[in-house]
Amino acid sequence: MRLTSFAAAFVICAVAVGAEEPSERHRLAEHLLDAMDMATQITTSFEAVKREVVIPAQLKQMEALTAFGVGGHEEQQNEMMAKVMEMCAEEMKWEKIKPDYIDLYAETFSAEELKELIAFYQSPAGKAFMAKQPALTQKSMQLSQKTMMRLMSKIMAMSAKVAAEAAKEKADTPVESSK
Repeated sequence: MRLTSFAAAFVICAVAVGAEEPSERHRLAEHLLDAMDMATQITTSFEAVKREVVIPAQLKQMEALTAFGVGGHEEQQNEMMAKVMEMCAEEMKWEKIKPDYIDLYAETFSAEELKELIAFYQSPAGKAFMAKQPALTQKSMQLSQKTMMRLMSKIMAMSAKVAAEAAKEKADTPVESSK
């Protein structure tokens, strides 16, 4: 009986300790996200994606449609894109996604790691990193776009070569006559 009581007490204590760990990690994760100024990071990233990716892609799509004679719907396209971006902005509001980010960071990092990350982001180096992060992100996006442009020209050349080879192969294949 005494052993059973001890075992039950041990299990209850283990569960209680285990239950506290995630809540401490969640508290630390929230503190880290605040230290990282994640709300601003999310907003800035969303605006950059809109400015650097979505709007240029939309313009390119409208140019392509106009080139194929499907133009004339720019106003509707712009209106729909504005509504889509508004809907995305609403869903990406920090207040809505913050709990998911807290869970993500709490699940990914141990309490000790979160404490060290908080210390870093509160240090002069961490603050400098945060101050320079938006420009760094924008420049890295530009580098990625440049790389993709080089890659796209290679992919287009490869596609043209494969298409030419397929056309040549088709032209060289004798046509069977049906008798």
